[in-house]
Parts: sequence; C-alpha cells; structure tokens
Amino acid sequence: MSRTAYTLLERMPLSEDPEAVARGNPTTLKAALAGLAMQPFAAASVERYKQEKAKEANAWLWLHHAAPSLPHLCIGGYVAGIFLIAVFATTPPGVSAAWCPPLLMGTASMLLMLVSSLMLAIVSLVEVKDRAVWEMVPYPDYDGALPDAVLLDLCEIEANLPEVDFVVHRLVQNRNVLDPFMEARYGDESYFIAVWDETYAA
Repeated sequence: MSRTAYTLLERMPLSEDPEAVARGNPTTLKAALAGLAMQPFAAASVERYKQEKAKEANAWLWLHHAAPSLPHLCIGGYVAGIFLIAVFATTPPGVSAAWCPPLLMGTASMLLMLVSSLMLAIVSLVEVKDRAVWEMVPYPDYDGALPDAVLLDLCEIEANLPEVDFVVHRLVQNRNVLDPFMEARYGDESYFIAVWDETYAA
C-alpha cells in the first residue's frame, strides 16, 4: 500500500448490539462485524483514498500518451541534422559564411542530433501506461491473491452471517491491480473491511 493509505483511511468503530450478542446470531452486518471486533474503514475516507490513488497512478499520463510519437520526432531531428550538414558541405565557403556562420550551422546540427538521441533514450525508459480506473468485481470472480488475514476475516463473517456477499474494488492499470479493497454487503448495509497491496498478498 502507498503512504497515502495511512493518512487518508480512517477506521469506523462499531458498537455491539447487546440483544444480538445475547442471542448469538446477529441479524445485521453491523452487528456481525461488531461481534467480531472488526473496525471497517469509513466510506468517505475510502472514497478520498480511491480518488487520490487514481490521481497518483494517472500522473504524467500525457507523457505516456505522447511517447509513441516521440520516435517520429527523433527521426525528424536526425534528418534535419543530416540535412543541415549536407547543405553546409555542398555550399561554397564564401556563401555559407555570408548567410550562416559555419560554427552556428555545425552547432545546430549536432544539437538536433543530440536532442533526438536523448528523446530516444527517454522513450526506451518510459513504460506507456493506460488510464487507471477503479472497478468492482464480485469476490468469487476475483482471481488475485488474497492475504491470509483477509481470508480469515471473510470466513468469520460468513460463519456469523451466511448470506453476506463480498465485492472487491480494485484499481486497474496496464492489467496490474493496485491496492484492492474488500467490501462486505448484506441487504442495504455495506462496509469496507480490508485493503491490501496485491504485490505482497501472496
């Protein structure tokens, strides 16, 4: 998880329902989570985190979109540099000195070729990214790794509330999943119960 998780995500303490505890069979998701001493994340803080994470993942996206066209500009720079050298080489000395000093033309040619080389080097290092988007996937359809602690929480909630459903909110970019959230749903209730870094989930 990124450092923004520790500053944006807030826990939401749940108070136990004495009657549900006495019966031993909670009828609401809130009661089930409270009975298990779980503190879900506040929905507003999760929304803030999701917006911040998407903004972070999409930073410099314009550069990644421009990267495919950079090689064409590099080739144009090389051609322009070679053209200037060719013009200078075929122009009589007196004429070239009159309309463009030799030092200026040589410097311009070398500068164009140097800039083109640098652009090619940058393109080779930049990984072209797609726009990162949040998507929701039902837990049974989620094929990513799940931390043992999260799996244990799911089993405990299901043992107390068998009809509960789980949904994974995940940020997807270039087929990579970033910081998935697990949401528990039961009737009109929903709580974000866990978030993890999928890179280290296994």
